Amino acid sequence: MRIERPSGDVTIQEGESVTFEGLTFDPDGTVVSRSWVFPGGSPASSSLEDPGSVRWDRAGTYTITFTCVDNEGARNRTPAQRTITVAEAPATNTPPDARIDSPGSGTTLIEVGQSVELRGTATDPDGRITSYLWDFSGSPGAPLDRTVEDPGPVRFDTPGVFTVSFRVTDDRGAQDPVPDFRVVQVISAPPPTNRAPAARIDTPAAALTTIRLGETLIFTGTATDPDGNGTIASYNWDFGGSAGSPAPRNVEDPGAVQFNSIGVFQVVFTVTDIHGAQDQDVRQVQVVSQPPPTNAAPSVTIDQPAGSVTISAGQSVTFQGSATDADGVIVAYAWTFPGGSPGSSSVQDPGSVTFATAGNYTVEFNASDNDGAQDPTPARVVVNVIAGGGGVNVPPEVAIVSPATNLAVQAGSTVIFQGQASDADGSVVSYVWDFGGGATNAAVEDPGPVTFSRVGVYTVTFNATDNGGAADPTPERRTLTVTQLPPSNSAPQATIDAPLGPTVNVLTGGSLAFGGTGSDADGRIVTHRWDFGGGAPNRGVEDPGAVAFTVAGVYTVTYNVTDDGGASDPTPPSVRVVVGSEPGGGTGGNFNVDVVAPGSATRVDGHDVLFVVRAIGTQDLRADVNGDDKVDNADVQLTLAALGEVE
Repeated sequence: MRIERPSGDVTIQEGESVTFEGLTFDPDGTVVSRSWVFPGGSPASSSLEDPGSVRWDRAGTYTITFTCVDNEGARNRTPAQRTITVAEAPATNTPPDARIDSPGSGTTLIEVGQSVELRGTATDPDGRITSYLWDFSGSPGAPLDRTVEDPGPVRFDTPGVFTVSFRVTDDRGAQDPVPDFRVVQVISAPPPTNRAPAARIDTPAAALTTIRLGETLIFTGTATDPDGNGTIASYNWDFGGSAGSPAPRNVEDPGAVQFNSIGVFQVVFTVTDIHGAQDQDVRQVQVVSQPPPTNAAPSVTIDQPAGSVTISAGQSVTFQGSATDADGVIVAYAWTFPGGSPGSSSVQDPGSVTFATAGNYTVEFNASDNDGAQDPTPARVVVNVIAGGGGVNVPPEVAIVSPATNLAVQAGSTVIFQGQASDADGSVVSYVWDFGGGATNAAVEDPGPVTFSRVGVYTVTFNATDNGGAADPTPERRTLTVTQLPPSNSAPQATIDAPLGPTVNVLTGGSLAFGGTGSDADGRIVTHRWDFGGGAPNRGVEDPGAVAFTVAGVYTVTYNVTDDGGASDPTPPSVRVVVGSEPGGGTGGNFNVDVVAPGSATRVDGHDVLFVVRAIGTQDLRADVNGDDKVDNADVQLTLAALGEVE
């Protein structure tokens, strides 16, 4: 047994109480009685396990004991104890003092929706503060009362005059006899004054801009309203308002505007806010006549080799070039190869040229456009040809085997790279593949699969070094253009609207109306296909309408669609069509059955009618008469004789 509450010794004042709770248990029996003794307390004793509150009215020190007896009459040897010290109560209780620190004294004037900061201080000279109350007078629309010392910001949403008082209570129930208070007057906020917006033409920045007839000018503007976002109601660009001036625009940034008439045009950008206030900015555009066009010369570049090269006499250099013309087309190319064979070429990419004699040769490339102009600074490279033999090291030659040409792939794609290197007077000792930053470089002849993960244009270069330290002066290159992956395509969905299945019946030669719906969440349907399983010609429209079935049988009709991304419904819907002969004989006509296996049959025409079945041998057949899509003991069992009819 033990005293659960209080958990230790307690000191109180005269007239105060202490709550007691105990816990008793007997490991080999049961507790049959309990005894609390409260010297000086009221009550003085208790036989309950949890006696609750006990009051002491006289000062002193009291020892409380708690004992129990079990079903064998044994009493605990060491009673549980607590010491209660009761101090003399002060002769009189001094009430607490409450003071409002914020707001200051006097009346506080605010507008509807504003807040007042409320903070207070409370003291008690002979005890402690046990509760706080900020009273807002309970008037309609007043804030709710607060029960903390410092409520902080309190919002007032209703016009009026509110008296706010601050009351506190001490631990003996006394309150401040003169609670502090403040007056808060809440007035309606005046309607805001509308301020005009501000319009600014950002481009063109100059007050006057001169352009040629037929040219365009980029116009952009900015509109702001000091009263806040979302208050601009309209934009208007007026480009002169006269015959031949561009049409007005009603957007903030019109972009490119073409001027097709000569003259001076005053451009006015006007913005209007939601209250009708406006502001304008102005520019002038002078349009002059267009001078006769001048022919721009073409521009040429030697792409291969990328720079000057050194080779041995008798070796070759591969030449490739490119030419562009800003205002026309290239009509002719001209290469000159001093010391080379051939000595000149009139094609864009002349390929291999052999230099048989030692010396320095300047190769020149130019092109002519359709107006006869040539690049005033033709492209040039220097070929330094050294004499062969005499211990001179001949550099190796490299070639990119795969890919054979420049490629364009999507991000994340893999490209197979293979190279070939040879050395006429030694051996190749090292290789280098430079992937231009698109992938990690490689140092083998055949890197194999290389993945390009980032979008960009990458120049891939392959070279090799021989045992004499020489590298191919014209390394092989490929250009790899990596584009973004297209978004994934969601498959469309096909639905058969008519006829409603899963199984429908029609007489031989009869027709059924077919109709479907195709939908696509991220595109559009481009093709429809109805497959009638051989019962009728297939159709390529959404709603084939009436379709005739001329041959008896069972046909599975399937409908599918394809979207603009090439995807089809992965689970196209279907309907089963049973085509039968004209009924006759008996009271209900013939009942068709499909023999699934010896001794079983499946109902196909959906009517409870007379059976006419021809069997090869004597056997039992079951038909799905009750229409639950299965053949079981709930259906009709027929016994058929060999080569006979059962009606």
